[in-house]
Amino acid sequence: MSENARIIVYTGKGGVGKTSVAAATALLAAERGQRTLVISTDIAHSLADSFDVPLGAEPSEEPVGPGVGRLLQRP
Repeated sequence: MSENARIIVYTGKGGVGKTSVAAATALLAAERGQRTLVISTDIAHSLADSFDVPLGAEPSEEPVGPGVGRLLQRP
């Protein structure tokens, strides 16, 4: 992992906007040229909905946008 790498985790009570903030953070970081990976284990798969991508039974490294990778998996 790079010396400048960051891991950002959003936690909190349901319905407070964690998914929206995570998606927006990923897109902003990618726009700024940072390699970005979004990881979700949410059963509701709302992060997949935010990026308008299907959620499969297996992890996927398929990008959701320029500079934004994804690893979405059903628990």
